Amino acid sequence: MVLHLDDYPATLEVALSATLAVLHEALLACFGWSGECLHEFTIRAAGYSSEGLVDAIDTRTVTLGSLGLRVGERFTWRYDLAAGWIIDLCASRRSPRPSQGHW
Repeated sequence: MVLHLDDYPATLEVALSATLAVLHEALLACFGWSGECLHEFTIRAAGYSSEGLVDAIDTRTVTLGSLGLRVGERFTWRYDLAAGWIIDLCASRRSPRPSQGHW
């Protein structure tokens, strides 16, 4: 799966077998962040986190392929909940040009 990070000149290719926890690690690497802050993915109004947030589904148990994301479908990754970083992600087809990151 190829993800486009809106507002950032980046494309990230991630295997459908990767968990959301792996995607989280890949995004941390893209931004050069350490990973010490709370995070949450929001996909179709459901919250996913490995941080023990109330009502969040554990990111370590959910693969990208199991989500059934459609091309063009958007979801968000919030990082450092106190600072309010919200990254908009969009699923797309594999790019014919080399991606900037592969996970």
